[in-house]
Amino acid sequence: MRRIVIYSAYESKQGRTERVNYWLAIHYPMSAKERAAEWRYWLFLKNDRPDLRPDDRVFIYQTETNPAYIEDGTTITRPLGRKAVIALVRVTSGPRQLRDGDEILQDGRVHHWKFEVETVLERECDISLYEIRRALRKPGWCARVAGGLMPVSEDEFNRMLAMCR
Repeated sequence: MRRIVIYSAYESKQGRTERVNYWLAIHYPMSAKERAAEWRYWLFLKNDRPDLRPDDRVFIYQTETNPAYIEDGTTITRPLGRKAVIALVRVTSGPRQLRDGDEILQDGRVHHWKFEVETVLERECDISLYEIRRALRKPGWCARVAGGLMPVSEDEFNRMLAMCR
């Protein structure tokens, strides 16, 4: 299988031309206590992505439904999500190994989040699933992405950026 990574160039603060990747990340809606956390727009990954680097830009898609999880013996439910891109962020760190990234779900499954990536919010958005499908030119796309992170081309990124309101 051939892997394609899309890059765009920009001029860094040091005056060098750097490459930027564009991504679409899939997130669950956050519980009430998570929404106020400083890491609410960070990326949590199940697999290392060495091609995800500082200054990359990522649209965050929030799913509509999500699993409840167990924390300190208490079941934490998440509200229904917007089923839309909710934010555009800029990556500020490379992937870092998590020491305890396991999330135990109410149904007994376990999500093994192995890496975290810090980001800063560039802007909040509201891009519906229908509009995302148009931007990606994938009419049947269902927001299922292996590993929760997919590269997008510069053209796809710019079409989504134009819809970001």
